[in-house]
Parts: sequence; C-alpha cells; structure tokens
Amino acid sequence: MQSAMSILLALNGLGAALIAIFAFFIYFRNKKAALPGSLRMSILLFSAVYLATALMHSVWLFGITSNISSDIILLQTFTLLSTIFILSRIFHEITGRAHLTILVLFYAVAALGIIVSNLNIMLLFVLSHIFLMLMFLDMLLYQDIAVNEMAASGFLYALLSLTFSLLVLYGYSFSIIPWFLSSAFMLGLLYFLKLELEQLKTRAQRAAPRKINQMHYTIRLAKFLGFIASFILFIFIGTVALHELGHALLGHWYHCDESQAILYDRGLVPHTILLCPESSNIVIVTFGGLALPLFMGLLLLLSANAVTRHLSLAIAATSILISHRDFLDLSMPFSLVILSNMIALFVLTLTLISFSYSYYQTQRRG
Repeated sequence: MQSAMSILLALNGLGAALIAIFAFFIYFRNKKAALPGSLRMSILLFSAVYLATALMHSVWLFGITSNISSDIILLQTFTLLSTIFILSRIFHEITGRAHLTILVLFYAVAALGIIVSNLNIMLLFVLSHIFLMLMFLDMLLYQDIAVNEMAASGFLYALLSLTFSLLVLYGYSFSIIPWFLSSAFMLGLLYFLKLELEQLKTRAQRAAPRKINQMHYTIRLAKFLGFIASFILFIFIGTVALHELGHALLGHWYHCDESQAILYDRGLVPHTILLCPESSNIVIVTFGGLALPLFMGLLLLLSANAVTRHLSLAIAATSILISHRDFLDLSMPFSLVILSNMIALFVLTLTLISFSYSYYQTQRRG
C-alpha cells in the first residue's frame, strides 16, 4: 500500500513537473516575440507555480518531510487558485473579453468567503473547477480555432478535476486521487496555447486574419447550453458562499460566541451557527447574509458590461431566494416571504433568459 502511494505521489509530481517545463519552454520560445509583456510573464509565473508544486512532491517522495493530508490539500489549493487567476489573465490577453475580469472578481470574493468562514475546503475545489468549466466553455464559443482547442483541453481538465473533488467531498482520501491524469489535459492546453501564440506572432508581422472556427449549429448550441448550466451553478454556489460569509463576518463584529458558516454538512442545507450576547445583534447578523450578496450585486450593476449587469441581478435574486429560512427566523409573515420568493424567482428567470439570449446573439455575431 505504501509503495502504491509513493508511485501515485511520484506520478502527481511528474505531471506538475512536465507542466512547469512545457510552460517555461513556451515562455523562453516567445521571450523576444512581439507579444504583450504581461502575457509572457503570466506564462512564466504559471511555470513557476507548477515547478513549486513538483518540488514539494519531490520533498515528500524522498522523505525530506512527511506528507500529511492537510499539507497536500494546502498545496493543491495554492496550485488551483494560481491556475485560475493566471489562466484567466492569459485568456483575457488573447481574447480581450472584459467580462472575464468581473467573473474572476466574483469568484475571488466567493472563494474568500469559503476560506474565511472555515467551510469545507473541498467546496472551494468544486467552486473553482465549476468556474474553470465556465471560463473554458466561454472560450469554446470564441470564433478562433486555436482558442477553441485550448478551451476543449481545459474543459476536460476541469471536468476530470471536478470529478476528483466530488470524490474527496464524499469521503475518499485526497492522497489517493490520481491528479496526474488531469495534468495530461493541462499539457494539451499548453500545446494549443503555443500554437495560438505562433498565430499571434504571425498576425502581428503580416496582419494575417484569425483562423475562424465555423461551428455547426448543434455543436454551438450544445456548448452554449453547457456554458449557461455552468453559469447558473457557479452563481448559486458563489452566492450561497457570500450569504453565509455575511452572517459570519457580522457575527464576529458583534462578538457572537458562535459564528460559523456551514455550506455543506452531509445533506443539511447551508446555515450559520450563531450565539450572540444580545437578541438585537442576532437580527442584524441574520440580515448580513442578505446584505453582502446584494452589495456585491450593486457593485457589479455599476459596470457597463452586459454580462456583469445580468450577473448582478442573478446574484441579488438568488440571495433573496436562499434567505427564505432567515426571513422565517425573523418572524416575517409567511405570505410576505412567499411573495418575495416568487418575485425573486421571476426576476431570476427573466435575467437568465435575457442573459442567454444576449450572450447567444453576441456569440453568433462573433
């Protein structure tokens, strides 16, 4: 059993090392190319992150320090968060899609909510891989062949990693998961990134047009529906994380003895444990769960981007829906709670329909 664990550890480290080497090769090959400096530095940083991951696996493998489950999870968390922020930067540099920055901002706040609220860390992995799937599906609808190929490899990476994260969430040991399998798809993403950079250099030198990917209607529709499904799931998990974080932060502000957000507890609905010195504080803390997502939605509403305006309305409506139990705990009339839920559900439905139509029309126009 110990030898099998060592082999798995070695393979996971090897996967990270290959990613680091290939990313550095891409950086070195394009070091003096006519490409944005931030794009090259993002690739170099990506290489450094995976090099650190590979070195840490080597330290564990050769027994320099013992590896415990919490250390492995911490390392994987660092690698995953770095991967998301760096890849989103790379895709933004290549495609210029402004809404990627806003989605990353919402993801960062939701991820912070999971970390600060002492939630199950695997929920951060689930949220992160859903966000990656959302980003890659968005790129799959971009009309450029090399970008589509990058996104396809990235989507398979995120899907496989999400499957592994769900296995851990349901009781499997983190250390027995073959993470190196997902590394193969990350290597594929880097290969197609290399091809895209070569096209970028060619276009910069000769003003050559992009290689447009003329997708069949059914393929485009399938990608679009996948994107919308990922968008809805991402909004729901992210808003719930913000909701529970709002409770926990205000609970801490009012010196509640117990203030802990529970997003997942084997079948129980999300909730926050509160034990405040004064009953009036409990009322304020309870409203905190509604206030934080609404504040986040208001900030996003100020953006001129159509995607982020839809995102803000979806966050606000979802926040009201998941505050159902809070309203009842505050002794609000049941009929008023039902009415607010119906209005929120109506707004959410219209927002998703409007967003779907607007986004699809934008993709059709290329």
